Amino acid sequence: MKSPRLHLDALEVRDIPAIFGVPWANSDFLTVSFVPDGTKVDGIASSLYKVMANSGLSETVWKAEVLKAFQTWSAQTNVNVGVVADNGAAIGVSGNIQSDARFGDIRISAVPLSSDVFAITLPPGNESGTRAGDIVLNSKFLYGIGVGAKYDLYSVFLQETGHSLGIANSTDPASPMFEIYGGVRTGLTSGDVQSVQNLYGWRSYNLLEYFGNNSATSATKFSRPANVLDTTTLTTYADIGSSSDADWYKITAPNTLGLPLTIQLQTAGLSLLSGKLTVMDDKQFVIGTATARGSGQDRSVTIARPTAGASYYLRVEDADGTPFAVGAYRLRVVSSVLPLESVSVSGLSNINEFSLMPHSSIDTATKLTDDMNDGITRYATVGNLNDLLEKDYYKVHAPAAGMNQTNVLIASVRNLAGSIAPSISAFDSTGKSVAATAKSDGKSNFIVQ
Repeated sequence: MKSPRLHLDALEVRDIPAIFGVPWANSDFLTVSFVPDGTKVDGIASSLYKVMANSGLSETVWKAEVLKAFQTWSAQTNVNVGVVADNGAAIGVSGNIQSDARFGDIRISAVPLSSDVFAITLPPGNESGTRAGDIVLNSKFLYGIGVGAKYDLYSVFLQETGHSLGIANSTDPASPMFEIYGGVRTGLTSGDVQSVQNLYGWRSYNLLEYFGNNSATSATKFSRPANVLDTTTLTTYADIGSSSDADWYKITAPNTLGLPLTIQLQTAGLSLLSGKLTVMDDKQFVIGTATARGSGQDRSVTIARPTAGASYYLRVEDADGTPFAVGAYRLRVVSSVLPLESVSVSGLSNINEFSLMPHSSIDTATKLTDDMNDGITRYATVGNLNDLLEKDYYKVHAPAAGMNQTNVLIASVRNLAGSIAPSISAFDSTGKSVAATAKSDGKSNFIVQ
């Protein structure tokens, strides 16, 4: 009896396609995390921290270089990147593509790779699952900083962070996206800037603001709308668009003496902005300042004994001398006991919550408009839910699809306050539910496509 001839059967392809040119669904608030050593990357333990220690770089220094690369890209477009904790779950574990509570949208690790690559990065896209945007550094190499370094860490990550945002390689040798390592890079080329802006639009000076408020005379005045409940904590979200941008606010202290008033500037987890908060009295005499010493650090100033009914100015800007001069922030005014007599009216391009017109039904839905004029159809707003029963309705008009194209609407909502898990439902013009896929992390983010 003859032995059967050996042959190979072709199995289904398991490779994940790297398709560039696809933006993140929610780019306003991306997150990044550094995986702890021992985290499994395709069965191999990550050694990111060990590699950096062997390279002679302190944790503070090497993380700053990596984040500077992210900031270089995000400063040119409508992208914010905040640092979050990582619980060490295996790379590629099942979960949400964005806003998974266990780790960042973009995770950074290090394992041995082929000697002809510095890193492997998967661009954003549904096919990659939680691996979307993840950067795996080659642990075979040692890294340094600047001229004289064998492999400059910032230059390596400048290319990889570009890939993590969906930017493909460039044929321009001057670009950090050029496939072959070309030594120390100092920034992006005009072609790189155009590539990222084609995906996410150009960065607005007031991405999260409605009114211009770049001086004391144009400071955002706070007045409580009738539909906002009394609260001892008031919050607004805004954006520093450049190193020359400054946001001014004006508040009124509660009508009681002796109760401290704390102003909090928060960027941790929201962006890489290194911010500075200045608090002044009604004559613009400085009462106190608080300056971040690095990227994404929260700071606060407390008025120990505010004058009852007096006005105070708040100024938010970047901390001089850092590369982290751009990004989103949260500004909070906290009264110890009494409800505050003021509330911020800053938001995105539509301040619907502070309108006299309700939007609690389809018939009274707030119409959102795309006012970015950047070639990308985008609708955005900031609102608030006062209780678990409230529902807010919005209306958008779908643009005309191009030739051989199909419109895809992706709606995402993120709870910036952290107390209510939001959700989205989609309806057509007659009020009928629209078939859609939905994903939620059950905590802060909900996406419908």
